This record gives sequence, structure tokens and C-alpha cells, in this order.
Amino acid sequence: MSSSEDISRWDTVADAYADAAGQEQDSFFRRAEPAFRAAIPSPTGQRILDVGCGHGWLSRRYAELGAEVVGIDGSRRLIDKARARPSSVEWVVHDLDTGLPPGIGRFDAAIAHMVLMDLSRLSPLLNDVQRLLKPGGVLVAAILHPAFFNQKVQRADDAWFRQVTSYLTPQRWWIDSFGGHWHYHRPLEFYIGELSAAGFVMTSLSEPRSLPHDQLDEVDWSEYQKWFADIPTMLVIEAEKR
Repeated sequence: MSSSEDISRWDTVADAYADAAGQEQDSFFRRAEPAFRAAIPSPTGQRILDVGCGHGWLSRRYAELGAEVVGIDGSRRLIDKARARPSSVEWVVHDLDTGLPPGIGRFDAAIAHMVLMDLSRLSPLLNDVQRLLKPGGVLVAAILHPAFFNQKVQRADDAWFRQVTSYLTPQRWWIDSFGGHWHYHRPLEFYIGELSAAGFVMTSLSEPRSLPHDQLDEVDWSEYQKWFADIPTMLVIEAEKR
């Protein structure tokens, strides 16, 4: 799958994605927000790069908190949606698989919410983010948890569990969310290795508790919710420029 094909898919599902992601009912946002807030506690006056900004909801939040924000995404349709709402954010269309475009300046921090697992390669982007961060700058990235996301939920012997298979094998999965797109499964060691090779030091890793969904019938909800809260389906990595 080429990056152009991936971008074409996000152009196709832009409306559905914008209607769901970043709204108050978005469970991924609710879970990741505390880690993002802890990593960048005082965004006022900082210059922040939003990598894979989509339709710009998170970029606008940081701009409203007083940050100077550049939002960048490969999907022109999503950036068009971002530009349709007035804000102080600078919007840029660029294929993130190739890294970052020239001339966008230096940054105090970079954020990447739910994007790194949707890129076919990371090293060009992470190398450029590290280069453009000021000394001591941080990258905060939320991704779907590579150990548990998309693993089959089962019940046996009166207990719930996830059947984890082929965890260490990089794979490309078709995900039906928002109308369908490709997801690149890679083990956690891949992400840590890519960050380290790019010149980052990981300073924090959090695994926000999952929130129960309502797509299973005839379950003991008290039991299921307790189990589901103990199996994270996303994680947030904070890394500092070395």
C-alpha cells in the first residue's frame, strides 16, 4: 500500500471521520487528554506541531489555550474541513510518510494523536520532528495499543479475555472504522526503536483504561465492564529530544 493510496482512503472517509473524532463522546480523546495535558501543561506561548491533525479539532484546542499551532495532514479533504472553521492555526497539506515539508520552523512540542499506526513508515517523520524540536522539546503520541487492539474478544470458563495472536509480526489490517482504512500493526518495540533511532528518549508511557462499549448482547455488564477497564486498547508515549 502506497502512501498515496492511504491518503486517498482518508480523503474518502473525511466526512465520517470528522463527524466522530474529537467530539466529546470520542472515548480515545477522553482517555488520552490527561497524558497530553501532563506532557504540555502550559501551552500558552508555545509553538506546537500537530502531526496528522485531520480536521483540526486538537489543533484548535491548543490554539484556544494560547499556543501557536501548525496542523499538518496528508488528506486535503480533512485540511479543507479544518480551514472551513476560523482559527489562528496554520494548516499544511503534506504526505507524512515522506517526513515534514521545509520551511515550517521550529517547535516547542509536537503532538500526534491516533496517527502513527496509520502511516506505512515512521522514520522520515520522526527524524524531521526531532530535528525541528527545540532543545528539550517533547513529542506526545497516542496510538492504538499494539498488544490488544483488534484482538478477538472471547469468553471461556466464565471469564473474558483477548486472544492475542501474531503480536510480533508486522501486519497490515483493514479497519472498518469511519468507512474503512488501513492500519499498520507493529509491536511496541518497533515504536520505541524508531523513536530512539530518531534521537528521542522516552520519558513516559501511559495505558489509559478502556471504556466499555454497547455492542455485546446478553453479558453480565458489571463483570464485563470491570474486565474491559483492565485491558487497554491505546497507549500514550511521551518522548524528549535527546
